[in-house]
Amino acid sequence: MGELIRNIWGPDDKSVMPKEKFLREGPESLSDPELLTTFLGTGLPVLSVLQLATRLLVQIDGIRGLNQVYRDEFLRQHGIGVAKCEQLTAALGIAKR
Repeated sequence: MGELIRNIWGPDDKSVMPKEKFLREGPESLSDPELLTTFLGTGLPVLSVLQLATRLLVQIDGIRGLNQVYRDEFLRQHGIGVAKCEQLTAALGIAKR
């Protein structure tokens, strides 16, 4: 598992990972892609979760674009399956309340 983490995030310093950064410094310290990784959880064998989050945000016009995307649009994105779609739409539903 440790090797996988190094391959995804780079340096051995795990403090640069979004979840640890979130716990240490709060959500305000995260970039939009880093914040989105907390919901996506994992990436793909050829695409880190940070790369996946960045690509998704580019395709949907940034973090504010998340509110305009419907479930079927999430599911059309490479790397977003039913589970990730549910997590994202649930988080957006909570944010709207």
